[in-house]
Amino acid sequence: MYTAIKPENVEEYQELCVDGRMFYKLGESKKKTVRRRYSDQFKNPLFIQKDVNRKLRMMRQFREKHGDLEEEIERWKDCISECISILHSQHSVHPAEIFKAFSLGKWGFDIEEYGGCEEDLLHTAKIG
Repeated sequence: MYTAIKPENVEEYQELCVDGRMFYKLGESKKKTVRRRYSDQFKNPLFIQKDVNRKLRMMRQFREKHGDLEEEIERWKDCISECISILHSQHSVHPAEIFKAFSLGKWGFDIEEYGGCEEDLLHTAKIG
């Protein structure tokens, strides 16, 4: 709806000139564009679902290519265990030093299985 009365805030109105007369209509509110941050995409539930599906698909492809994941993990654990035994028996490297260097405790390895104890691990941590 147009009016011939000049408004106070002219910048908020659209102007229309007909036969030399000015008419004013309240302009549509301009939407302020908010710049999206990179992290905003992670808040979108569709993105989260898409990311979960992508990770599941990667796991499925890995399982199809390499077989059961747990067998693969056990195989690597056996390999690491054998390496620790070889380093200890043939190269005189104490298991506590290996555990300290690679933080094997958090991956499910127990120092007591290799002839050491928790105190050895703490002792080497204080010395080093």
